[in-house]
Amino acid sequence: MSVPPSKIVLPRYIDPRKLVLQGAKLAGQVPSGAMPRLASVVADIQSDAVAELEFDRDEQGRYLVSGTVNIYVALKCQRCLENLDSELSARFRLAVVWTEEQSRQLPEQIDPWIVDADSADLAGLLEEELLLALPIVSFHRESECAAAIGYSTGEPAEPAANPFSVLKQWKKPG
Repeated sequence: MSVPPSKIVLPRYIDPRKLVLQGAKLAGQVPSGAMPRLASVVADIQSDAVAELEFDRDEQGRYLVSGTVNIYVALKCQRCLENLDSELSARFRLAVVWTEEQSRQLPEQIDPWIVDADSADLAGLLEEELLLALPIVSFHRESECAAAIGYSTGEPAEPAANPFSVLKQWKKPG
């Protein structure tokens, strides 16, 4: 994904239906402060989100928004619990619909964006796509993880002493 040449901040609220009718294309940044839910599930947000969006109609006349969004965050490594720098990236294609009923009529490969008012929260949409892009489990590569040197999956260097060996002395020859 390419970074916009200048720091263009995308509007927080848009009218997606109007943008579809105009065939608009938007590219710019969304401030990290506009994404509180993402901030609550990552260790740190390290950049603003960068997004590219395209608004158009398909052959059936559905209003569509498609695009990409990415952001740099720090996640917690599940091995060592240290920060792990990561890039979250999402590609999406959504149909703009007015009601739940319309969303149920969409083909399986198109996800709905229910917009029941004249304006919609663009930052909220992009934040939702980034939340869906989070990995289930995050961890450093084994060679880079501080915890990886503290454990082994191989055989122990010395066999452990048998705690029952003292019982051999008590055994009487029969």
